[in-house]
Amino acid sequence: MKKQTNFTTKKAFFVLFFYFLMMFLIASFVAVFLYSFDKTTYEYSSTDEIIIELQTEAAISFTTSEDLDKSFYGTKFIDTYPLKNSFFLITTKDLFPRDLEIDDEFVKTVFEEHKYTVDSFKIKRLAKKEDNSEFYNLYNIVTPQIEKEITGSFGLNELGEIINIVVVYILVFLGVFAFSFKMLKEEFQNLPKGILFTIGAIILGVLVVYFGNLISAIISQILSILFKEKIVTSLNQATIERQLTSQYGALIIIVVVLLGPIVEELVFRKAFFTLIKNQWVALVVSSLLFGLIHVVTEASIHSFLINLIPYLVSGIALGLIYIYNKKNIVVSMFTHILINLISVIIVFVSYSL
Repeated sequence: MKKQTNFTTKKAFFVLFFYFLMMFLIASFVAVFLYSFDKTTYEYSSTDEIIIELQTEAAISFTTSEDLDKSFYGTKFIDTYPLKNSFFLITTKDLFPRDLEIDDEFVKTVFEEHKYTVDSFKIKRLAKKEDNSEFYNLYNIVTPQIEKEITGSFGLNELGEIINIVVVYILVFLGVFAFSFKMLKEEFQNLPKGILFTIGAIILGVLVVYFGNLISAIISQILSILFKEKIVTSLNQATIERQLTSQYGALIIIVVVLLGPIVEELVFRKAFFTLIKNQWVALVVSSLLFGLIHVVTEASIHSFLINLIPYLVSGIALGLIYIYNKKNIVVSMFTHILINLISVIIVFVSYSL
């Protein structure tokens, strides 16, 4: 068997430096550039911003049918309940049963209770930061209890966000791949036990990751109960789902299914395990950072901790796959690609139903 090329400490350091530089600095420069074009920017309404919040937090709000019809996102990410005078109650998906009977007393209770809970989970009340007196008067709400007031904002639209991500990931991929090409070529040529064994190892790797997902779901549920905070979609996952289901979704698939997994495996497995000689320390450090970059923008510390667990466990699972396949990056890389492909298919199927 041909000896594998040594992925040097110098190359590993460059891969890490280049990755974090591009993801946190260059991405900002690309975003600022895109702000200069009308076709990649949008004036988001208060209702748009509320819908985004509802996708990532267990929350409830209200809006008018007119504002809902004009919304950039529509209603596919939330649940809606018609009220009087063309108002709608809008909530996080599956917060209430679809056949919920909503009367005046229910609405008054929701927005006047000192703290509002569903099945003992804290539910955040949201409202537009503007005159809501018509709604409050309609339901005789004297002292509205609103945890967060929302305003509209100017930002990148879905096309702008997707262009930003695609451009940055292509640049990251090209830089990381240039320093990894020789190593990748030889690791493909020197699979531990041949192609058939590798295919089996990839399938087994997928099962290991899904088993890890099961464990993480249990841990997240325990944290959810302890914090009295309902588990909702992470901000990272919610953003991906919005982008995939947009009219420009095809552009982001290559990042989610191919470029992202390849780059992340080269960074969080190959580079970290090359720099940190103790493989178990490398496993912990790389998995923790892998999790952190996916949840760093969560809205609250509780959401941060709850949503960190699935990514942390996935990082550990992929790290173990890498270790137990003689640190050949091929198996963990294709396992990661297959996992993301399955996730994309699930997103498309769930939003088409």
